Amino acid sequence: KHGGVTLELQVIKLQEELGEVAAALIGALGSNPRKGFTHTTTDVAMELADVMATAVLGIAMCRKDPNEILRLQVEQAQDRLAEFNGREK
Repeated sequence: KHGGVTLELQVIKLQEELGEVAAALIGALGSNPRKGFTHTTTDVAMELADVMATAVLGIAMCRKDPNEILRLQVEQAQDRLAEFNGREK
């Protein structure tokens, strides 16, 4: 637990933050005909940052070093990208 918040609740909070990103993007694109343009790309970026912060806290709640976990994830993504690029030829 972190401040009374369980890991399970933190994951649910992450999903909530993703919903806020989607809402901001819809508003930035003016995709809702009833509301029009309600957000900016800065709003979208801020919501994405909220997702990142919420995820990093979740990683820490797993008793893992967020820097190390993110480094490993980037390495895996680079490996997948190299494999994908190798298949394109």
